[in-house]
Amino acid sequence: MKLTNDQTPCPFLREVVMLYCDACPQHKLLPRNQVVSLGPCSSSDYASCPLYREIARLASVRETEARP
Repeated sequence: MKLTNDQTPCPFLREVVMLYCDACPQHKLLPRNQVVSLGPCSSSDYASCPLYREIARLASVRETEARP
């Protein structure tokens, strides 16, 4: 957004990068800077997330059931 000289943005207007978990049934947007400090989701330890483990387990069961 390009502003002209006579336009100033609201001082409370902020641009924030938002993330959501695609595995979660409800896509609740979370500010990226908070997710980084919230736990394993944004690190290499994501496999310790209970939701990730459940989704991975369900995917494995579906894959096994799909095999002839």
